[in-house]
Amino acid sequence: MLFGLLLLVGSTALLTLAYSLKSEFRLAIGEFGDAPYLSGFNSDEPGAPRYRWTGGSRITEGQTSALVNFPFLPASGVENRVKIQAGAASAKDSGQKNPPVVTILVNGVEIGKAQMPEGTVSDFEFKVPANVLRDDYFLVELRSPVFSAGGRQLGVKLQEVTLLTTPTLRIPPFEVWFWTLVFAASGGLFALKVVQVWRKRTAIFIAASIGLLFLAPLLLLPYIVPRNINLWYGPSNSTPYLMQVAAWVMGSVGVLAWFREIGNWLWEFPAKLEEGNLTRNILLGFSVLYVVYALLVIWQMDFVGHADYADNAVVARNLIRGNGLSADYAAQFYTRYDLPRPADTWPILQPLMIAPFFLLFGSTAFAAKLPNLIIVLVLTWALYRWGTRYFNRKTGLVAGLLSLSSPVFWETVAYPINDIGFTLFAFLGLLNLYRASQYRQLSGATISDTVAARRSIPRQIYQWLVYPARKYWLWAGLWCGLLLWSKPSGAVVLVAAGLWLLYQKYFNREIRIEWKSLLLWGVLALLVFSPYMARSMIMSGSPINSTERYDAWLLEYTPWEHIYDLYYPDNRPLPEPRLLLNYGFDTVLKTKYTQFRDAAEDFIQGRYIAPVVWIFAVVGLFGLSRKRYGLLALLASGFVIYLMFINLYWHYEIRYFMVWLPWFYLLGAYGLGWLYDKLHQNENTAKVGKLGIWLLFGSLMIMVLPNIPQITDTGYTGKTGIVIASDWIKQNTPANAVIMTRSPWELSFHSDRRSVMIPNNIQTLTQLKPIIRDYKVRYLQLNYLDTGNPIWRERPAISKLLNREPVPGFNKVYEWGDFVVYEITDPNLLN
Repeated sequence: MLFGLLLLVGSTALLTLAYSLKSEFRLAIGEFGDAPYLSGFNSDEPGAPRYRWTGGSRITEGQTSALVNFPFLPASGVENRVKIQAGAASAKDSGQKNPPVVTILVNGVEIGKAQMPEGTVSDFEFKVPANVLRDDYFLVELRSPVFSAGGRQLGVKLQEVTLLTTPTLRIPPFEVWFWTLVFAASGGLFALKVVQVWRKRTAIFIAASIGLLFLAPLLLLPYIVPRNINLWYGPSNSTPYLMQVAAWVMGSVGVLAWFREIGNWLWEFPAKLEEGNLTRNILLGFSVLYVVYALLVIWQMDFVGHADYADNAVVARNLIRGNGLSADYAAQFYTRYDLPRPADTWPILQPLMIAPFFLLFGSTAFAAKLPNLIIVLVLTWALYRWGTRYFNRKTGLVAGLLSLSSPVFWETVAYPINDIGFTLFAFLGLLNLYRASQYRQLSGATISDTVAARRSIPRQIYQWLVYPARKYWLWAGLWCGLLLWSKPSGAVVLVAAGLWLLYQKYFNREIRIEWKSLLLWGVLALLVFSPYMARSMIMSGSPINSTERYDAWLLEYTPWEHIYDLYYPDNRPLPEPRLLLNYGFDTVLKTKYTQFRDAAEDFIQGRYIAPVVWIFAVVGLFGLSRKRYGLLALLASGFVIYLMFINLYWHYEIRYFMVWLPWFYLLGAYGLGWLYDKLHQNENTAKVGKLGIWLLFGSLMIMVLPNIPQITDTGYTGKTGIVIASDWIKQNTPANAVIMTRSPWELSFHSDRRSVMIPNNIQTLTQLKPIIRDYKVRYLQLNYLDTGNPIWRERPAISKLLNREPVPGFNKVYEWGDFVVYEITDPNLLN
């Protein structure tokens, strides 16, 4: 403990000093390690001096926009400057009459222009205005014209970009800090092995000091060789090259130094997990770390999420404002709405869970993310409890750790989607159904004695004691009802469960399932779900009301943007199953084949779940006792029917199968523990067994460690363009303003304004008139300003506005990066 504390404090202090004391950060373009910092560049050029041409991508209307993302923030309150070393091709090579002029921007704000010299490079220096340093990132952008040469689009050649600032306190990125700590700890462990002949406490201090001394040359390297920013410092979206490599090398040295001791510990430690509360305490420690980290991240996130993520927050905010379960936007045009209008697309359980947190913390993106954080923790501990109960403590612990390290689950914390709630309720519902069906009643004598001892208890309690399995059916009914609230499509899972129960009732002679138990489960599930159905009946006359009943006959058969076509203004018939006949047999068959192919590819390639996890899950299947085969049959039937429903009626998305991840985690953890138990059974094979233990330990690391960079990706934090644009709209438009946008969900939440989708398939601006008139639209917000983007392909009416060209009746009132807002002033559209 003391050794770890010394290294933690020492490496953090040294790293912070290394980041804070430096005042000149130079990025050498075209040299090794520059790629993670760059966007919109061509490949580096051979030979010396090294450089890159802009123009590799991000080209619009003959202009390229190249980005350089610095991993540091300048000091505030002082003069900061950006220096570039750049040049242009000769007029002979480029065919340009005049040397190109490059516009330099920082965080989207122009700081100067420079005319590039022909055939050489020169230095250009610009002052950075203080007002652009409000963001928590530092992004340098170079805009210039392009020319064609050698089959490439080229702008200007860039050799260096330097940030000139002053020393200030800078907190290192997590990735750099993590690998620095690994390096120092590994060096310290190696030193501890060398000095372990001394007294223990003295050895710890000496070893920790040596570990930090190993770190010092790496921290000094950027000062000795300034261009090593490319290798040493970590960009905001990547891991530092040099420090990561150094950490792996030093880690290997540390492991080799303690190979025998670590092997002995790995041999004995898993067996000790079955004793006392060790597994519970380990999982508790990791849970606390997870919560602390999650709170720190989501506190810094300004973006609530796209589409249904944002819809959940919008509906929750309207609920606490007394507007019921309603939304402030119209995203589709199957019917005309009065805004706010009843929420009729996505399930409403998530908004109901978010609403109390909005009351406590305000209607913020942070508050919207808290319910799913709690759900992930509950799911983690449910995995631990039932993994421990049905298998062993090792299984429960590893399954819990896999849950905490799951990037898929983390994504639901970062963005408030209903899939994680659906996953939790499905897990608890199916588990309690299985437990209820497998329950063995007490002997008659025991029951009689129990009842006789409780004659003063009311009759209801008698029944409870006589049939104690009933509580499992009650819990199953409750969880299954909530499952339907989170996703009504979960009914297909319950249909599969019902068929499995009927099979168990009539063909499994070892158990007895009474009809009244089945009715108790089904009636309670429907009772819990009945308020949802009642609301839907009032709204549409159907027990399940959702616009997705129309989307199902468009998505995948046609481009997705067709769900935003104009229906009610053009009096078009609403989408229905008959459309399948119009698509034709070949189109339908090909579409459904693609759904199953994509699902199989995602599974095989590890996008759904890491291959090592499902490999150990297969091992776990072979290790299961026969009495657990019924559980496997229940899960298999649910999985198959759910897969068929999603791929045949709806459409495949990888997140829809999150619901089955907890079971893979349980089986994978059990398979890992089962192999350990087999290796550990015979002490005479300790040498062979220890080699196997090392392999199992490596497998566990492969299960967990690759997930960490995805969870710690700094891309979750920072300013988001749609939020910045929405903030401007909130501050500069009337409270009753209605904005037309391609992102009505998130714009409505962040701007607190009503919004309408930009219709698809519009050839002329006059086609917008009925929507502008019906919803009293006064502003148009655009982003993804590239007419080649698929979302604009069938919206040619606004192509000039996308290109920022003047259009009568549309007054540009805001522009930031790829975000533009126009005020609509054309009386022909407004009246």
